[in-house]
Amino acid sequence: MSENEISRREFNLGVAAGAAAIGSAGRALAQTREPFDLVILGGRVMDPETGFD
Repeated sequence: MSENEISRREFNLGVAAGAAAIGSAGRALAQTREPFDLVILGGRVMDPETGFD
């Protein structure tokens, strides 16, 4: 193997590291979004299971 070639193990480690970096970046971007799409002021919150208002 020449000096510029990489082994299969090195290649797989690089691919895994890249996939992990992309996955963590996607999660970080998803967490920066607003937690709610819509907020209604003055609305009521009811629990449908218990009927608690």
